[in-house]
Amino acid sequence: MSLLAEEAGTLEAAGVRIEGIVGDLAARIDGPVPRELQELDLMVQTVRDLAAFFETLSGTVPDVGIDLAPALATLKLQRLREGLSGTGSPDSGLDEESILF
Repeated sequence: MSLLAEEAGTLEAAGVRIEGIVGDLAARIDGPVPRELQELDLMVQTVRDLAAFFETLSGTVPDVGIDLAPALATLKLQRLREGLSGTGSPDSGLDEESILF
């Protein structure tokens, strides 16, 4: 559970950064704030709450062995698989060189 909380926290931090950039760009637009910006804010807040929820659960759920292999096999992102399995390094997040479009 703590690895899940950590992944959610990493995602929330990325969302906050993206939200700031998008907000700066939106400030340059004349007119009302697009509704999608409110949805982005809601998404970031939801991920933040999920991180707190998972972190709290990690302190209350007994430590039992679980076979994560079937669930991990469903994940397409290697970094996420490694993070949730505990095999990723703390600095294995996105960097400018790993972002491809």
